[in-house]
Amino acid sequence: MALHHGPKIPGIVLNREYYLDPVLGKSYNGSTSAINLVGNSTYNSVNATANLTNGTEFSSLGAGSFFFDGSNDQIRYDLGANTSNPLALPEICTVYAWVYPLSSTGGIFSHYSGGPVNLGYELAGGKIGVYQYYGEWREYISSGPSVSTNTWSQIAWVRNSSTTMNLYLNDNLNATLTADTGTGQYFGGGNQGVLGSLWGWRFFNGYIGVFMIYFEAHDLAKVQQTFNMYRGRYGV
Repeated sequence: MALHHGPKIPGIVLNREYYLDPVLGKSYNGSTSAINLVGNSTYNSVNATANLTNGTEFSSLGAGSFFFDGSNDQIRYDLGANTSNPLALPEICTVYAWVYPLSSTGGIFSHYSGGPVNLGYELAGGKIGVYQYYGEWREYISSGPSVSTNTWSQIAWVRNSSTTMNLYLNDNLNATLTADTGTGQYFGGGNQGVLGSLWGWRFFNGYIGVFMIYFEAHDLAKVQQTFNMYRGRYGV
């Protein structure tokens, strides 16, 4: 089980493998990089250091967040080179992001470069979405309520299997996605390497706060527990 080091951090500990919190003195120390606060993690290596690139800035919004300008700002891993896309996801996993979008469309978390291309998590016209590639592109978009701009929201992408994914907005189930049938159409796996874009395009404009990866599929109760842990900080 992963351990934690540095300042005490809130939330569910079991099976949490990645925890990025932009608060000064936690993940971020005022430089151009940030660290994973989970000790003894699958991701604890030099390559898993978050590198602020192309002008990504620290902001005091939300008691500490990173600002992305929607032009080319990113947080990259693998020392900014992204040769190995080091935040590999297991088939069953949960990804949380607290976001304050200034635009309704933008990539949140994705593979960066090289193959296999795998998955990208996004906002698309205000909807929570997923991009997947295997020979051709597939985009899966939530039919649920939209993510508001100019306010904080918690988004959770929960992979229950290689072909199903639950999407949560704040403390509610937003949609359930099912992968198209056919060779290579699945949600499993994912060698991720960048925050703030889909690969090298669809750049996010806004703020990203707490970002977490769990090696398990959270149910509604755990999503609600996580939301309630942070909602006071983000004023929702």
